[in-house]
This record gives sequence, C-alpha cells and structure tokens, in this order.
Amino acid sequence: MKYEITELDVFSLGKVVATIYAGMGAFMWLFVPIFMLIPSGGDGDAMFAKGLMMFFFLTAPLVNAIFGFIFGVIAAFVYNILARTVGGLRFTLREG
Repeated sequence: MKYEITELDVFSLGKVVATIYAGMGAFMWLFVPIFMLIPSGGDGDAMFAKGLMMFFFLTAPLVNAIFGFIFGVIAAFVYNILARTVGGLRFTLREG
C-alpha cells in the first residue's frame, strides 16, 4: 500500500520536536556532576565562568524545547508548502 503525506499538523510536529530537543537537553544533565568536580581555583572570574556554565547546563532542556518547538513549527509549515507544489513524502506500509 502506497501513501503520501500531503500535510503535517504544524503544532503537533512542533510539540514532538520540542520533546525530542528537551530530552537532548536533559541528557546534558548527565555531565553536570563532571563539571562540578572541576576545581575553579578560587579566582572570581573562574567561579563566574563555572556558575555560568552550570546555568547553561541546567536551563538547556527548557531552551532546547523552546527552540525545538519553533523549528518544528517552521519545518512543518515549509513542508506543507512544498508538499502542495512538488508533492509530499511517499511511503509504503505493510501489515505486521
């Protein structure tokens, strides 16, 4: 059976991509303990840099989710325009 995807729901793709990006950001949390163990040397600039790095690691899932949603919506919007002009993705399904 051959099918063609002619249109994507813009916000549903945005939500899916946002969830994937948030998961990738959460994966970065695995590295937070490693950076906490790096000695900062007591210098004010080094402490600021370490704190800034921790801030970015901790906010990565949220920031990734926001950008993932935005780029997912844009991708679906562009896909829908292209699918109308050049045709959508074609795929074949088989019963399992």
